[in-house]
Amino acid sequence: MELVKVTPNVYLYPAEGDSPPQSPSVVLIFGWMDAQIPHLRKFMEQYSVLFPNARQILVRCQANVFWTREAVKMKDMEPVVALLRKEGLFEQSGASILIHVFSNGGAHRLTLLSKLLAREQQMASKAAVGVIYDSLPGTKESLSSSLTAFTAGIRSPFVKYAMYIPLTLIWVLVRITQIVTRTPDTIEESRVVLNSRSLLPWITSSTPRLYIYSSSDKITPYAAVEAHVNEAKLVGLNVITDKFEGSSHVGHMRKDPGRYWEAVKHLWDKTATYQ
Repeated sequence: MELVKVTPNVYLYPAEGDSPPQSPSVVLIFGWMDAQIPHLRKFMEQYSVLFPNARQILVRCQANVFWTREAVKMKDMEPVVALLRKEGLFEQSGASILIHVFSNGGAHRLTLLSKLLAREQQMASKAAVGVIYDSLPGTKESLSSSLTAFTAGIRSPFVKYAMYIPLTLIWVLVRITQIVTRTPDTIEESRVVLNSRSLLPWITSSTPRLYIYSSSDKITPYAAVEAHVNEAKLVGLNVITDKFEGSSHVGHMRKDPGRYWEAVKHLWDKTATYQ
């Protein structure tokens, strides 16, 4: 699978041919924080099997996005809007889109896209759309949860503990900045935005939203996910859940790939019912 690098944080898999009516024309993937391309490619390769004619857009999330100025982060999302426009999502073209979001990093990127499109008041086509939330959302970032999340990919205990010092300083500075500027906590903001009926221009309250999560996740507590599910139901959103046992954070596909991709296919099958 050859990916086209659009920007350092945006990649495209330009599949050939038109997608059949029963398949999405676009798969939009928001990776988890600091996810490496080889890890994300595993999901993209499976999508190329399920939906071989779908164009895949990958949006990465680097750790520094959490302390980058809002204007810079918004600018970073503009190439995603351009790609969606090129694929006909803002025209009466019958385009369809499957959105797959990983962890709080991916949720933050999706939140930025939601705010950007709302700010620009982008008109959209009436598209078939489904949303997958994998290992999200968490709760307001405490120092301990932040340290766990930002060092999750570090195997060496020595390096991990050494990173705690600069990360703690950054966490304190970010918190002070949020208080002074009255900026909301990124995860708390995402929790609110993700439960919007019009999260993106193509999304409505009837859009199927699948939560895939685990009772064993040490970064995103299952109770935080289930609280968000309950909040979604209270505002009338169309929610599906698949709770794994024994799988790690964003590790549910690795734990049981058959079950995972069957849930994805089931979600997409439901999109036709609610359009």
